[in-house]
Parts: sequence; C-alpha cells; structure tokens
Amino acid sequence: MRCEIHVKGRLSPEVSGSFEEFAISESPSQTVVVGEIGDDAELARLLAHAQSLGLTVLSLRALPR
Repeated sequence: MRCEIHVKGRLSPEVSGSFEEFAISESPSQTVVVGEIGDDAELARLLAHAQSLGLTVLSLRALPR
C-alpha cells in the first residue's frame, strides 16, 4: 500500500533521516511523507515511530497505485 502522511511542522534533518525510505516534502506549516507500507503492522510501526519522535500526525491516506 502506498500512503501519504501529513505531520505538523517541518522536520529536522535528523528526523527526516529516520524516514530515508520515504519521499519527504515540506511547506511552512507541515511535512508530507509518502512511501510504500507493506502491511498494517508496518503502518502501526511507522505511526509509533512518528509518535516517539514527538510528531503530530495531521492526516493519513492511502494513495492509488
């Protein structure tokens, strides 16, 4: 599944580096992380990782393939 996750604010270089397998784009108020997620367990790990970094997830959506 390909997904798009919007998080509040901009990511530091260190935090961006922890998402190296994803495409990252930034605007002044949020960051968009796009990439492939293998299954629900991987998605749960990704969201837990974002939470552990103190990120606020604004939205999550599946993208068409």
